Amino acid sequence: MKRQSIHRQLIIKASLVACLASSGARATIIGGAVTGGNSLTAKGVFKKLTPPLSNPHGATNSVGNDTFNDPNLYGFDENQNFIGAAPLHVDVSRNGLPGVIPARTEVASHYVFFDPVNTPHQIGYVDFDGEILAIITSRFNLISSDFLARTSVNYLSPTKRGLEADTDSARIDPNHPNRLLVNWAASSPGDYIRVLTVHSPPQREFWNTNGHYYEAVLAEGGISWTDANQIATGRGGHLVTIDSPAENEFVFNLVANPRFWVKGGTTWFGPWLGALQPPGSIEPSGGWIWETSEPFIYANWAPGQPTNSKETEDRIQFGGFTNISGYWNDLAGGDIGHASGFVVEYDSNLAPSLSIKGSLDGNAMITWRTRISVTYSLLQTDEIVSGTWTIVTNVFGTGADLTLTNRLNSQRKYYRLSY
Repeated sequence: MKRQSIHRQLIIKASLVACLASSGARATIIGGAVTGGNSLTAKGVFKKLTPPLSNPHGATNSVGNDTFNDPNLYGFDENQNFIGAAPLHVDVSRNGLPGVIPARTEVASHYVFFDPVNTPHQIGYVDFDGEILAIITSRFNLISSDFLARTSVNYLSPTKRGLEADTDSARIDPNHPNRLLVNWAASSPGDYIRVLTVHSPPQREFWNTNGHYYEAVLAEGGISWTDANQIATGRGGHLVTIDSPAENEFVFNLVANPRFWVKGGTTWFGPWLGALQPPGSIEPSGGWIWETSEPFIYANWAPGQPTNSKETEDRIQFGGFTNISGYWNDLAGGDIGHASGFVVEYDSNLAPSLSIKGSLDGNAMITWRTRISVTYSLLQTDEIVSGTWTIVTNVFGTGADLTLTNRLNSQRKYYRLSY
């Protein structure tokens, strides 16, 4: 039987930014403006781009090296929900100083730039629907973080990037943590920065055979089994356990994309599963158990697996075959070079993900997927530490999405969903 871990409450904060930017983060740019400098005089505005980029100068879908030459402020979303294998050095962290984002931190990346020709000074802002974690402004750190770039976009002249400390600034608005403030003077080829925000909500897939939810998590650059397991439990689930061919097929289809796989020689290696082999087990196939302590009653080993290569292979992943498939392979738990993701399983009591959107009239619209015959209480407070929680409403679940509207009468508001 699957482990049942019940999650009864979910707390999410809504932050006013200009009007409002919700922290039910979708990891995307939601707006911006040019507010000063001679680019404002030249009628510059903020424009969010969606690749493929249709730039007025240079090759289509390229950015950098005078490809726009206008007074506008631009931004587009890059890599989403990225879990890095190594610490990431940044030039502006939440305290305004250079810092390091630890390894295994899940982030979303965005590219913001100003590429003028006759309007070299610009003041403006860009809003995101999730809080900003850091800003990357230096040439070295931009190059070091280009693994976050959109693979479909051609980033021109990367070595010419980097803001000038004496004339340019990019910082997080101290009053609005979702807002980037820029004040920069750009000459050829322009100014380009990378903004890192909190990641988007997980995309969880429901399997009606057991009523559980499953989430495929990409960790480009590699991840150990232990780190994957810690992230899975921190999300309120556990590394996936597989009891049958049908469940194996369902889970494999979530990670069939080649991005989740690493090729070594003629063999493909895929995401981690939740199985381990305790010390002292008879090698190579004895003693396997699931991390949840469920019975290990089903296995789908690749031909010739398990092998316990180098006498260290005590965890299980998809892989071990000459193509991307649902076969299993044993692998050392610390081998990050052959595992680029993992699958999290959640029980049927999964806490819903809240989506919060703001409107121009100062209301918050809170949406979540309800379950049939479940009563939900939506509560609110202005102060999460010392504030008093009050009930907005009680509603009865129907199995469909439900949207409630609540008036925002303070700078911040926190919401809690109980059921």
